[in-house]
Amino acid sequence: MSDVLLSECRKYETGDVRKAVARSFEFLESQGALPARGATVVLKPNLLSSMHAPDRMVNTHPSVIEAVAGVLIADLGCKVLIGDSCCNLTPRATRKAMEIMGYPGIAERTGAEMCNFDEVQPVEVEVAGFDQLQSVLLPKPLREADYILNLPKLKTHGLTFYTGAVKNTLGCVPGERKKRIHVVSAKASLLCRALVDVFSVVKPNASIMDAVTGMEGNGPSGGSPRDIGMIAAATDAVAMDAVGADLIGYGPRDITTTINAAERGLGTADLKRIEIKGDPPDAFRVRDFRKPLSYHAPFALDWMPHWMSNTVVRWIFEMNASIDMGKCKRCELCLKNCPVNAISVEGEAMVVDEDKCIACFCCEEVCPHKAIRVSRKGFGRYLPLKRF
Repeated sequence: MSDVLLSECRKYETGDVRKAVARSFEFLESQGALPARGATVVLKPNLLSSMHAPDRMVNTHPSVIEAVAGVLIADLGCKVLIGDSCCNLTPRATRKAMEIMGYPGIAERTGAEMCNFDEVQPVEVEVAGFDQLQSVLLPKPLREADYILNLPKLKTHGLTFYTGAVKNTLGCVPGERKKRIHVVSAKASLLCRALVDVFSVVKPNASIMDAVTGMEGNGPSGGSPRDIGMIAAATDAVAMDAVGADLIGYGPRDITTTINAAERGLGTADLKRIEIKGDPPDAFRVRDFRKPLSYHAPFALDWMPHWMSNTVVRWIFEMNASIDMGKCKRCELCLKNCPVNAISVEGEAMVVDEDKCIACFCCEEVCPHKAIRVSRKGFGRYLPLKRF
């Protein structure tokens, strides 16, 4: 059995967040999972974007990070590092993201330190029993820390359908190495396996999830904020994701990262073997939570053999990314962050080369203007019979 605590927190007001966070630490203490007094603790928020302010609900809200850091430093005397690497590959992107999210202020008020994973020494770590990645590059301070506290955000995702505690550990991989993972894991199913590989070596000691306001639709950055009113805590990140996905209407077999992690013995995905403590789950259940477009379409690349990936079947069923030039501001972040160089400038337009595109939607993650259109390629629209 695994335990997950759900605590009501309807707004990001300081008092409400501190109350829910304090309750989360009481729960972790009851689980025997508090860091030792004076320990070095790395907080790993979801710092996806360097282009979105806190009110866009793309990243873990700074009020949650500050409340957690405050408890660790003031009550437990811990040394706290707030560390991450955002998905944007442009120079100083993670530093800019930390500034936009107010990390310098949090550090000043609490005594925490910022740790930019893109700017510290990395360490190559072998993945025991790997599924997709034989090794993972991780920042040295993360490997040397006494305790890792995962601070994910509850959101949807165009490829994995759901972003939570397991997937949040991808941000521990610095800089361009994250994009390489997308290149070698071009199918959604392979990416899910790679994410579990990363999670297996990061091994967070506990997770506190920001689900006060999540993101629905085409997350993790192109969707819309949606109130949930909850902060969750668990030592089992897989169980936390199983509960979080259930609360927003996913089925028990929908989230591949959760299922794969459970099958590898990294946590519990069976809701019957998870005890929910704290407030009742129905207080936070959102039955009409909008899923990403990919959830409603056959994702052909997950079940097709590799040799079929460029046949007419791919064109009928695969998801497609294009750029809405009516919204595009020509910042070219999509071009700079595409792992396979599928985006180019043609005259006044930004164009996606569909033959190169691996549908990883990294472009959508970094676009601050919601100019990336994600759609399903319709039957009859493309019939490249010469590809047989």
